Amino acid sequence: MPPMRLLSMLAMFTALAGAEPASAKSDAQYWQSLQLRWKVGNRVVLTNDTVMRTSDSRGRYQIANHLMAAYKLDKHWSVALGYTADLQYNHSSYTTMENRFRQDVAYDGLLTIGKAKISARLRLEERWRDGFAGTGWRLRPYVKIAIPLPSKLALNLSHESFVDLNTPRFQKVPGLERMRNAMMLERPINRHFSLGLGYVEQHGFVPGGEDTDDHVATMQISASF
Repeated sequence: MPPMRLLSMLAMFTALAGAEPASAKSDAQYWQSLQLRWKVGNRVVLTNDTVMRTSDSRGRYQIANHLMAAYKLDKHWSVALGYTADLQYNHSSYTTMENRFRQDVAYDGLLTIGKAKISARLRLEERWRDGFAGTGWRLRPYVKIAIPLPSKLALNLSHESFVDLNTPRFQKVPGLERMRNAMMLERPINRHFSLGLGYVEQHGFVPGGEDTDDHVATMQISASF
């Protein structure tokens, strides 16, 4: 698929995300990310992922930078440590800063069905937010199905749950707080860069209230060195 066709698909996703929300509990959003990956030796991989998120209801509300170092234990298993600097806004006005420490355990090639490959990851996060006391502990199990398509395209389908292990002031939902179901079409641009366009449905659980739904158009540029 030519890059211009991918850009046409992006325009369609952006138009969908910009549509009027179905209710006060729904939101249309647009997420842009730049992912950089460096292979250091045979077993170590460094990644840096910068994400900017904008929202129909909150405008530009987040810029997050995730730095991770992963160590490959064998053909399938890897472990990783990382840090996230999460700047939060309301309509581009700065509100607070969140710091996170991350630990990952991942298994690549959990299952193969035809040409489709399933992988999984379990992430533990500790979160500290300026102006709030306490540490938020959170688990994020994740599973992805990667399906190769013609014309060098790949279709990635994924699910991620956010499970709060405690309830400081900024982490108020005990247990399952939200889940993200995503699909992305990705294609290499050249030897080092690829472009991905996708859609995320993010469902938030609200105990004693109405759940929320975010409909998100996504664009991802990835680079590997």
